[in-house]
Amino acid sequence: MVIGMCFDTTASNTGKLNGACTLLEKAMGRNLVWMACRHHKFEVLLACIYSVCLGTSTGPEILFFKRFREKWTEMNHTPEARSTSLIIVSDAIKAFIKCQLEVRHSRDDYLEFLLLAAQIAELLVDVAIRKPGARHRARWMAKAIYALKIELLFTVNKTIFNLNSSRITSFLDVLVENWSDTPSFQVAAVFVKNLVCINDSAERGVALVQHFNETITKDVEQKQFLLQVVEQHRKNFAEYTRELLAKI
Repeated sequence: MVIGMCFDTTASNTGKLNGACTLLEKAMGRNLVWMACRHHKFEVLLACIYSVCLGTSTGPEILFFKRFREKWTEMNHTPEARSTSLIIVSDAIKAFIKCQLEVRHSRDDYLEFLLLAAQIAELLVDVAIRKPGARHRARWMAKAIYALKIELLFTVNKTIFNLNSSRITSFLDVLVENWSDTPSFQVAAVFVKNLVCINDSAERGVALVQHFNETITKDVEQKQFLLQVVEQHRKNFAEYTRELLAKI
């Protein structure tokens, strides 16, 4: 007998009228125990925090984290020795971290989070900070890991962490008639002038593929065979680049 449901905390599941959980209860004619996935509980909490700190976004990524990852190779990955603690951590939290570090975890990101938390709490752990990985908004643990890494490495990478747009938008604080004499406006003007704001190349590519498909065969099954032949050909002759073929 089904007595409960474990689910992600998305509107499609928890919607009051048409959520999957609501519809299941209606279909079964009785109430069920709602057990929201504990991962996604924290996702909701962290999402609110990041919306306040970094602003809301409709995209799947947090752009600040994306830029942090792209700058990783230029950074010093050794946290600076501090005379004062980053945050005040209770003995109970420190004991919990130590205890959890002795437990085998099913996911690598759990262990990575604990090791970073241990460094924040100034526990003795001799582990290098790993390169940032997945940064999708749906991964709540990734948000926590990114935040801890940024906090630990900020002091030794202050110049690189200047990832905001203040240098290019400071002219907005100047009267419009003086913009042309403002260095930040001059930089922004060059940047905007060189932006490519058309998708002609993409449209040409799509048109080329469609024309190619329709020219050789219109049969759906034969088209699938053709794609398999092309894929196999690429594997067999992977070393034949455009430059090499041009010389033949």
